[in-house]
Amino acid sequence: MPLAGTDLTGTDLKGVYLGYADLRECSLRGCDLSDASLTGADLTGADMTGATLTGVNAGLSDLTGADLRDVRADDAVLSRARLVRTTLRGASLRRAKLLAADLTDADLTDADLSSAVLIGARTDGAVMTGTRTDGVRRGSLRP
Repeated sequence: MPLAGTDLTGTDLKGVYLGYADLRECSLRGCDLSDASLTGADLTGADMTGATLTGVNAGLSDLTGADLRDVRADDAVLSRARLVRTTLRGASLRRAKLLAADLTDADLTDADLSSAVLIGARTDGAVMTGTRTDGVRRGSLRP
């Protein structure tokens, strides 16, 4: 589904199926994507500031360089997602599943990862100043 560069700011996308969609450089600011499927979607450089991603399935998706500041992604599935250089400042990722996710050089400043699963996640160069990690399951989490 070619939606690259589209401005979808504030759109209600609850439960929508966008698996393997081309959403590069899209504006999804303030969108409600609760329980949506973004499996394998290309969200490279997307602006998702303030979006609601509660319960979203974004496994295998590419969020390289995306802006996810202040998103609410509690209970989200981001397993094997590529989050390289992604901004997650102030994001809520409580109970999120980030199994084998690549968070290389991501900015998680003041993010809430309480009870998240980060087994096998790559965190090389990630900034985690003020990040809440209570109850995080790390497994082979790398600094």
